[in-house]
Amino acid sequence: MDTVTDLIMALHFIGLAMGGVATFGLPVIGAMIDKAPPEHRPSIGAIVLPIKNIVKAGMAMLIVTGIILVFTSGVTDAAPGTFWLKLLLVAALVASIVVADKTGPKAMTGDAAAKEKIKKLGILNKALLVLIVLLAVISFH
Repeated sequence: MDTVTDLIMALHFIGLAMGGVATFGLPVIGAMIDKAPPEHRPSIGAIVLPIKNIVKAGMAMLIVTGIILVFTSGVTDAAPGTFWLKLLLVAALVASIVVADKTGPKAMTGDAAAKEKIKKLGILNKALLVLIVLLAVISFH
């Protein structure tokens, strides 16, 4: 890889780290909100929006750098099956994140069904993220 591709790959990993904030951090915040006294919940919940903004920036960075890497790295030739499976899982993760983003405000108001849905999406997102990273390693190795 040349220096530019290395830089793009580094930015891709930074985007991944930014996106991982939600996958692993937001469930912790959700648990804290559930255990907190009602008067403290809005203060704890206020951290969610800045984290979501970091995640959205990370997702944008992942998408842009990912598209660039597709056309510059030759990964589609090296491991086409695992690479396209990875992209399919990325699409599933993005869809799940959108659903979680729409469901989150309901969960914050105490909607039990929304809270349960968010918990299930959190488990799904963790599994998808791990699989995506594993497939990326296989595809790029």
